[in-house]
Amino acid sequence: VEALQRNLSLADLWLEGMAHGAARSNLTIQYCMPYANDLLSGSAHASVTNARATGDYFHALHQWAIGGTALFYWAIGILPFKDGFYSSTHLQWGGQTLGPETHPDREILIAVLSGAMVGPMDGIGLLNATRVLASCRGDGYVLKPDRPLSPPDVCFTRDKPEECFMYSTHRS
Repeated sequence: VEALQRNLSLADLWLEGMAHGAARSNLTIQYCMPYANDLLSGSAHASVTNARATGDYFHALHQWAIGGTALFYWAIGILPFKDGFYSSTHLQWGGQTLGPETHPDREILIAVLSGAMVGPMDGIGLLNATRVLASCRGDGYVLKPDRPLSPPDVCFTRDKPEECFMYSTHRS
């Protein structure tokens, strides 16, 4: 890590190497809670397809609110991933948090409308299959909008744009 503080181009070279390795292996990359400079560097590589756009599940007040982050990610060609979530209202065992999820419909709706993958993380036997299967076609293809949810311009004129939870998207 010390070398990254002394060499301005080293981080970009590392991300480039990771992207080239993924491309050679026919894999894609998801960044987890990246800094803007990492996203900008990653946006130059087709193998970087998505990045987490929310805070930690259960540890952030509005961890489902992808809003302005989604707008930025989409502008640079990266899909905003909504962190994993519990699809049911059952207590969960064996994970970092016990739950229960009080708004599972909101969680899956935001995940689907992010345009990225959908990540239910329920424990064994606790997944709400009806809710999760409503997010995809019969062949498992996740339903997606043409672009991720994003806030309207009016949100950015408010004193606290991060608390504006109006979103829109479309599907042709």
